Amino acid sequence: GSYRFLGRLEKEVKKMSQQSKQKHEQRMEAAEKLIKIYEKTYERPTVDFFFETLDEIEGYEEYKNIVGNYFVNLLNPTDVPFRPLSFILVGPPGTGKSAIAKLTAKASKREFISISMNGIDEPTYLKGREIAYGGADQGKLLKEMLNKGSSQPIVLIDELTRAKGKALTDIIGTMTDPDQNAYSFEDD
Repeated sequence: GSYRFLGRLEKEVKKMSQQSKQKHEQRMEAAEKLIKIYEKTYERPTVDFFFETLDEIEGYEEYKNIVGNYFVNLLNPTDVPFRPLSFILVGPPGTGKSAIAKLTAKASKREFISISMNGIDEPTYLKGREIAYGGADQGKLLKEMLNKGSSQPIVLIDELTRAKGKALTDIIGTMTDPDQNAYSFEDD
């Protein structure tokens, strides 16, 4: 009885130890990759290139003006802390929301990441789960940044209204509330 239980327990502990080592190695690999992408320098597009690229799509004049002014301010840094800009593009399917987001990435010479929220009901989907909890994992946003090798991508969170329940309110609140995230987004 008890010997058999101890044998099973030892096997479980060994398996957990292996999983723990594997998770540790994955975290270290991700950390090293993050360091590399944050050390990466990015080519700055000229103002002309930025606006010429945005003009590849018709319409969206208000968006182009707002993004353009923001971009020009980025090229002329001040002592004001950098605050990423967020937009909510609303409209029926097929009106060019994804296209203008992709074009903004091209104009900015940044990687483009599109994350669909269609059917997502897990509040930790984008941010991940804290390391202290079982099943801790990186969020989708960090995974995509690591995959693209970019610390400064243009991110489209698509189909946001199709996220379900608490996931929707947590995602919108955490990602867009400047008072809550104080200039930064951190993957848990």
